[in-house]
Amino acid sequence: FSGRRRRPASTILEALDLRSVKVAALVLLLMLTGSTPTPEGHSVLRDLDKLFVEFTHLAQTDPDAEEASEVGIDGETIVREASLALSRSGLVVLSAESYRPETPFLSIVVTTLELPDDAVILHVTLELQEEVRLARDDRVSTYGSTWYSTSISAAARTALHDEVAVCVESLLDEFLAEWATVP
Repeated sequence: FSGRRRRPASTILEALDLRSVKVAALVLLLMLTGSTPTPEGHSVLRDLDKLFVEFTHLAQTDPDAEEASEVGIDGETIVREASLALSRSGLVVLSAESYRPETPFLSIVVTTLELPDDAVILHVTLELQEEVRLARDDRVSTYGSTWYSTSISAAARTALHDEVAVCVESLLDEFLAEWATVP
């Protein structure tokens, strides 16, 4: 090994074509897909009666990434439809004005990876965040993910909003099904 010279990272990156990097990113996203394991007989959703809903778009194409609305995703409509589904199920959904730091919030995170020919890979995460405290020192608190589930899909750029809506609806169905079974 001592006779080998390390190539600079820039040389390695130049050798990779953009398609290889995007395929590697997709594989990484697939490995991250999953949901929160819940111990048998216990649910982190017990006593959950109200929450706030937020939307975040993360683009994986470049640092000057477009806003969600610029790629065809209407985050406000996604939040409004999610809030309506949650309300119909019996959860109180708080407005931004009513939100307090101690209130759990449901985060909808959409990560997009643009491919050639206007194709887009979507990684959609639904995540319940709430204040958590350290067992060894309950004066220390932070926000933590207490429930999550993810979905990966692909769509043409022109159908991006609709595909995001379908993914969010599916993840909400999973969330609400678990919430509905909590004693």
